[in-house]
Amino acid sequence: MCAAADSSTPRFIGFTVPRFTPLHNAALRQPGFLPFLTARMLGMFAQQMQAVVVAWQVYGITRDPISLAYVGLAQFLPMLLLLIPAGDLADRISRKRMLAASWSVAALCAALLLWLSTLGEHGVGGIYAVLVLFGCSRAFTGPAMQSLLPQIVPREHLAQALATNSMLMRSAAIAAPYWVACCLGWAAVN
Repeated sequence: MCAAADSSTPRFIGFTVPRFTPLHNAALRQPGFLPFLTARMLGMFAQQMQAVVVAWQVYGITRDPISLAYVGLAQFLPMLLLLIPAGDLADRISRKRMLAASWSVAALCAALLLWLSTLGEHGVGGIYAVLVLFGCSRAFTGPAMQSLLPQIVPREHLAQALATNSMLMRSAAIAAPYWVACCLGWAAVN
């Protein structure tokens, strides 16, 4: 059948079974991928923590469950409306600059939310306005971020890089709200 196969090649009922060599995290060894992944994961972690804290604060002010829907809607609608123009812009300008600008706006939004919470006002209009701006920032972050990965990782390692990226983003999306809930629970007890 396959007489030329060496003795280390596994055989199954007279047929040679190809030996697959694992990549041993080849994508992680690509220069730039680990910093990219770290920044993306920390950004997602911070974004998810902020979402839980803002929702908690808005509910604490209004005591109205529908206000939580408005928190999500204030962020989603700008993303929905700007996603296609943002994708077009990502094809026309430097993605790194676009990402830096959108993350700068997101940082400004976080600072504004902190400022609004320290004012101690009992209205949520300002919070919703900042969340709309944050949704605009996220609309531009998505296309810029997704188009950077194929520039960092070679094509032969791209599938592994995408899987690693997806797994860590999902982990951060689950772990961050859980961590915030534990901190809020601990703060409520103490």
